[in-house]
Amino acid sequence: MPLQVVVVGGGIGGLTTALLLGRRGHRVVVVEQEPVAAPAALEDARWWWRSGAPQAAHAHVFPARCRELLAAEAPDVLAALHRADVTEVRLTRQAPDTLTGPVGHDARLVTLAARRSVFEWVLRRAVLAERGVTLLSGLSAVGLTLDRAEIPQVTGVRLTGGQNLRADLVVDAAGRRSPVPGWLAAAGAPVPVTDELPGGVTSHSRFYEVRNGRPRPTGVLGGAYDGYTCRLVPADAGAFAVTFEVPEGERAFDDLVDGRTFDRAAAAVPGFAEWLDPGTSRRSTRVARLTSADNRLQRMTRDGRPLLVGVLSVGDAVCATSPGLGHGVALALLSAVRLVQVTDAHPGVGRSDAEARTLAMDAAITAEIAPWFHDAAGRTGSGTAATHTPLSYPELALAAQRDPEVWAAYTRLQNMLVLPAAVLGDPEIVAKARAVLASGWQPQPDDVPSHDELVALLAEPRLVTV
Repeated sequence: MPLQVVVVGGGIGGLTTALLLGRRGHRVVVVEQEPVAAPAALEDARWWWRSGAPQAAHAHVFPARCRELLAAEAPDVLAALHRADVTEVRLTRQAPDTLTGPVGHDARLVTLAARRSVFEWVLRRAVLAERGVTLLSGLSAVGLTLDRAEIPQVTGVRLTGGQNLRADLVVDAAGRRSPVPGWLAAAGAPVPVTDELPGGVTSHSRFYEVRNGRPRPTGVLGGAYDGYTCRLVPADAGAFAVTFEVPEGERAFDDLVDGRTFDRAAAAVPGFAEWLDPGTSRRSTRVARLTSADNRLQRMTRDGRPLLVGVLSVGDAVCATSPGLGHGVALALLSAVRLVQVTDAHPGVGRSDAEARTLAMDAAITAEIAPWFHDAAGRTGSGTAATHTPLSYPELALAAQRDPEVWAAYTRLQNMLVLPAAVLGDPEIVAKARAVLASGWQPQPDDVPSHDELVALLAEPRLVTV
């Protein structure tokens, strides 16, 4: 018997959940409060930013795990992304020249570089074409309906104007600031268990377009430097973005919001100036600034028992990490796929199936999503995951510039193809990395501005903002 499902939120996690559930015969309604319809044409979608997704104005490289999940669950969406001129980056071709030997071929190490708006637009088109899915745009969900059993069960969603949508399953895909916990509290129901650890960063990004006839960037340039990161990231159809990331609260970089100052700072990073030359590319956007919130994990169980049933979370509503790590879309796709698989295993409309779905989804979160929350907290210095392993991330990153097998393991980790513990605690990888560290090898320093040099560059008198 098909389930009646209401998905709250029309971002990547919500759309993927709706698409896959609809293809399994369930009846799905997506409630998206965005009042403006998506563009009809791809060319208009390339610069379409949803107000509910401010991160869309920033650079995106979708990890290899994203491509793998799409290939397995929605190959037509992956094919449509290719038709939209998304850039595939084969990472084994990007291996550093400081390695002591060649890296082996790994067909899994392929990322997708695209504007997030294009990714969402392609996914939305697939959802709109699915007969069992209805997308309600411009409507706001304002609350939930529940029964009053010992373990409450969510039975529907209330919309503005008093309309109620009955549901056998409600999917919270409303993002990091989801109103669902507040709705539950207002109804006197248990609220999800939430863990939060600091780890915010501030990003400044700007998009450019390569001029006709000029070659496109085919890989990511830049990296982590003295107190900041700066990367040039290819996108679709000849676009690319430059992004600076600094610790949250680092006010010395505030002047990056000025366009000409941003261009001057970006051109000071080795390898960037040739791409930013006016003869090679043109500016497409102003500088976008985004300060992320803390790392966050939400669970619907406590001590192995459901707090409530009938509602499950995907995407940032279940796990949100620092945007600089690039985990967000992969976790959205992964959580959506696992929710659908949980529904496949427990397809009934009764309470017993609802409870089984909650417990099975929690098991999937524990096994495959929570490790990334703890890993992100460790990388940003607010947790212990990265320091309670035989290797720290700085040690692994250094050794990955020298040993081919360490590079391959590190790159699989960065692309979420393996869990952190599988690399940081692998005895063979640890031994190889320790050998590099013991040798005293260090890469030749790049001629990159130090923190203080970049701050001084930003402080130079502004010209006209562009």
